Amino acid sequence: MWIAIDDKNNRISIDKALKNKNYFCPVCRSPVIIKNKGIKRRPHFAHKNTSECDWGDMSEWHLSWQDSFPEECREVVIEKDGVKHRADILVSKHDTVIEFQHSPISSEEFNQRNAFYTMMARNFCFIRQLVL
Repeated sequence: MWIAIDDKNNRISIDKALKNKNYFCPVCRSPVIIKNKGIKRRPHFAHKNTSECDWGDMSEWHLSWQDSFPEECREVVIEKDGVKHRADILVSKHDTVIEFQHSPISSEEFNQRNAFYTMMARNFCFIRQLVL
């Protein structure tokens, strides 16, 4: 993940994270750590301990698409009745969710995401999900 939250619930991008600070997963609120740049990967946040959080690894392809949008639109957690989903992009000005999917997911997962965002459309003026 490239976005975490700090002790005061502020969103922090990995590019602005400081090594001596505490950060948490925006979805499950578990502690995360900063993983340094490796040969194949950019710096990123990772769960400190094993977690059942659905925050999966994202590829460089995924990140390059997210980089096309302002930071405040990236990895936005949307919650309703205890159910949380992380929108790759939420353009709140247009109430539009954009999901980038480059790896296979089950039709069940695809339908669950669509159902959730459709349900949220009742709370937003209008929400569209675009899958690339």
